[in-house]
Amino acid sequence: MSKEILKDFLATPSYCGQEQYLIAKITRYLNESNLDYVIDEHGNIYVTKGVADYYPCVVAHTDTVHRIVDMEIVEDPNEEDFLYAVEKNTRKRTGCGGDNKAGVYVCLELLEKVEVLKAVFFVSEEYGCFGSILSDESFFENVGYALQFDAPENDWVTHYCNGVKLFDEEGDFYKTIQPILEDYMGDYSLGRHPYTDVSILGAFHDFSCINYSVGYYNMHSNMEYVSIGYVGQAKNIALEIISSLGNIKYPFIDENVRINKKRAKERALLSLNGLRR
Repeated sequence: MSKEILKDFLATPSYCGQEQYLIAKITRYLNESNLDYVIDEHGNIYVTKGVADYYPCVVAHTDTVHRIVDMEIVEDPNEEDFLYAVEKNTRKRTGCGGDNKAGVYVCLELLEKVEVLKAVFFVSEEYGCFGSILSDESFFENVGYALQFDAPENDWVTHYCNGVKLFDEEGDFYKTIQPILEDYMGDYSLGRHPYTDVSILGAFHDFSCINYSVGYYNMHSNMEYVSIGYVGQAKNIALEIISSLGNIKYPFIDENVRINKKRAKERALLSLNGLRR
């Protein structure tokens, strides 16, 4: 894949509840790559590549907070590593949706490079993680651990997400990946961050998860931009993490979290249907 492909994904509008354009682009890529996938009734895309007892799973979401506009992705004239969006008719800045189209791009890159991998692209994260709440739980029965690329900038690592602890900082999962994170991110700190989909995976399932930076800045604003270099860093970190962790399970459950799944799914379905009206 390439900078031009990243620009193409960023240029595809994908407002929460109106994600059909990006979903179509993802599935077209999967078809061209001969990758097996399933789309559920909500629009979540599930990909399985290779055969293993346990799979690494990479995660991104397909929605953004930016309304649908006809936009173009341009390179910053003062910093060629930065990409941002302008409306075609007015040339005014608008959000490029690096949150989380940069994560979508990284997942597709990893599907190209990793022989055994699961990937899931969740709909409608921005207004309540509706896609991940409504996801097919059977897909995750043989997942060993999950990596999500949905944190801004270049040095965020999520330990608690929406109050859900994602992994044991004294366990093998984190001890294995900590040196990799340090090599790339330097003196980062483990954070307590707002929700993204791994908070649901961590609450619903029994494997370790993590979320970390994928190189978007000024998120949720018209001044949002994406660093090509730090998108690449997120991919390279994932390649090293998957190589180091392998195809085994790293169990973890936050015993302090109690969620009524049935009630959560009922509420998410109502909310998702409301978004799409």
